[in-house]
Amino acid sequence: MSMNKTMTELTFFAYDLVEELLETESFKTYKACFKNLSVQQEKMDHFVAAKDAYEKALNTYHKHSIELKEMRQTLSKAKQALYETREAKAFLQAEKDVQYIVSDILDVIGNTISPTIQTPNHKRIGGSCAVHN
Repeated sequence: MSMNKTMTELTFFAYDLVEELLETESFKTYKACFKNLSVQQEKMDHFVAAKDAYEKALNTYHKHSIELKEMRQTLSKAKQALYETREAKAFLQAEKDVQYIVSDILDVIGNTISPTIQTPNHKRIGGSCAVHN
């Protein structure tokens, strides 16, 4: 089998896998929750503005800014106001569910290639494509 044919088959397999993921109940819930989250647009805008102001002050003045403590409190309150909404909680749970599915897929792919390839896990979403020795 030629390398081009193998790569083409793998590419089509990946597209099929993505299509299957998009049809899962977890992804449909995630998509619906994302749409519902827009109801909280004002709180999201306030959170983003507070986060941007805090990061700008932190990058400009580092931790020596007098206003940094107040900005940190404003950011914390904005984050709490957003993240404690029913819509945000549902979205974050749906996002976590989809991440678990993707993590499972990456585990299977990584273990198929080699058991020494590090893949994300359920305890710590993320990870790297590093190789264990």
